Amino acid sequence: MRSRFLAVPVALMVLAAGLSTGWVVSRGATDRASFASALDALPATTATVDYTRWSDISGPLDDAGLRGLTTRSVIAVLDTEMVDMLGWSATELAWEAYGRTDGGAITALGLGDVSVQQAKRSFAAIGSAAGTNTWQLNDDADLSIDFVSTFAWVRVVADHELVLAAPDRASLEAATDAVTGRERSLLDVRAVAAVAGRLGTATSVLVQNRQFLCLSSQIPSDDEAGLRQLAAALGPDDQLVDPAWGARGLFEGDPQRIEFAVAFDSDAVARDQTRVRQALTTGPFIGRSGQVADSLRDINSTTADGVVSFASSLMPEGEEFMTDTGPVVFAGCAA
Repeated sequence: MRSRFLAVPVALMVLAAGLSTGWVVSRGATDRASFASALDALPATTATVDYTRWSDISGPLDDAGLRGLTTRSVIAVLDTEMVDMLGWSATELAWEAYGRTDGGAITALGLGDVSVQQAKRSFAAIGSAAGTNTWQLNDDADLSIDFVSTFAWVRVVADHELVLAAPDRASLEAATDAVTGRERSLLDVRAVAAVAGRLGTATSVLVQNRQFLCLSSQIPSDDEAGLRQLAAALGPDDQLVDPAWGARGLFEGDPQRIEFAVAFDSDAVARDQTRVRQALTTGPFIGRSGQVADSLRDINSTTADGVVSFASSLMPEGEEFMTDTGPVVFAGCAA
């Protein structure tokens, strides 16, 4: 067992030592700590993470959605119901993280402007006590199916100023074990911590293990034109190695920025993959329409700590990337 009061700062120091050049300095350490806290609230067995930094988002949610800032959020569509039933909005939170595991799912919420006492009162009003600071939603509550599936079981972790919610008790306990240090969290997975270090100040982030990364980023086997484009772009001795983990993060601004980061098993593999994958960041957008430059401008690559990252400004009329649909071969898997 380890102390959770030390885990997040230590992890951040490791990330900063090797990867600080990938962060936006003006955003500060607090933003990076928020993302680390989100990963630390999810079990090490988590396969995908959808993260939204709500403290970055102001104004109508429809506007934020049009800018892709809430694409990865599972509670954005519940915001009106949250205000009605809980008394507070998603925009009052610090952050949200939704993690999927083989056995279930967990939603973690950094409370931000919502106090611990306010969160307790909110869930006590619509749920039945099921342990210390723990509630199960009442069957007779007038709630939507989506709200119930998200908040069926809820625990307020006062010491960490967060809410854990899950569709089943087992998932809730697994997340609690990660938060309290009884079991490893996702932040303890070195490849995840390294990839996340590149995206610590992003507003919206998607993190995926190899299985889900390959499903969403590779060229479909029936896309013969895309496969021919890939073969033509690679050198005769070049080969794409599937990453262990991958992530993409959207940074709010004018223009918006996006960064893709993929982690490999060694620095040597990462350096070689940087060379191979750079050839795929120009010319036709393999597996998509048009040219890469139609969607991504001034792509810069960085290699450190076994991670290859590609950062770029987003073109206003370009492709959508935070939905995780459509190949991104330079930041994904071979076909």
